[in-house]
Amino acid sequence: MIIKKQKSVKNQLLIFDFDGTLADTFRAHYEAWLEVLETYDTRTSSLLRSLLREGLDSEKIARNLGIKEKLIPMIADKKQKVFFKIALEKANLYPYAKQVIKTLYKRGYILCVLTTVERKTVERILLKYNLKKYFSFIVGREDVKYPKPHPQTIYLVFKRLEETLGKEADKEIFYIGDSKTDFALSRVAGTPFILFLSPYQGKQKYLVEKDDECVVTINSLKELLNIFPPLGGKDECRD
Repeated sequence: MIIKKQKSVKNQLLIFDFDGTLADTFRAHYEAWLEVLETYDTRTSSLLRSLLREGLDSEKIARNLGIKEKLIPMIADKKQKVFFKIALEKANLYPYAKQVIKTLYKRGYILCVLTTVERKTVERILLKYNLKKYFSFIVGREDVKYPKPHPQTIYLVFKRLEETLGKEADKEIFYIGDSKTDFALSRVAGTPFILFLSPYQGKQKYLVEKDDECVVTINSLKELLNIFPPLGGKDECRD
């Protein structure tokens, strides 16, 4: 499926979520939380898995786990530090992610990452796979006061895009994510949404409205190459 795009718009930005979209970090997040909580029981495990699937930031997860409000900043910070170490070792890109990112870049698309993970973690993982150079910018948890789905995050993306292209440049934006948090933010931004049905989200198609013409679902990142053909009619190497 090819999303209908405005042919007259030269600059087309693809906003990628990171966790669960480009990289499989579920286990790293899960293990980091268990280490920080220093406890394990069936109820906590089940609730934690559910919260992670929603794509919530660490503060919201801590709050939903019943952690006292005054302890949340400390717990969230500790979790991020533990996650950083685990993710560098255990986080892997999803199949075709590397090929897709390189190809979309060569086809002329502007790529960026919008995530609730700290930017330094994303940068290190992308560097590990030699992919950081293909992204114009990364907006991470430390770049905003309020994480997604708060509008502040997408406004910062728009600002960074203007800094890259200039305020008057014509542009068209698309959002690729795997959670209802991503979907909610795409609706706030008014951008078409591509839902990646990752192994952890594959059965959760209720995340989007089935009759919403601005939503496309994919089971593999490779499908993005059909959705976003070469700009200008042919692949051009910009590497």
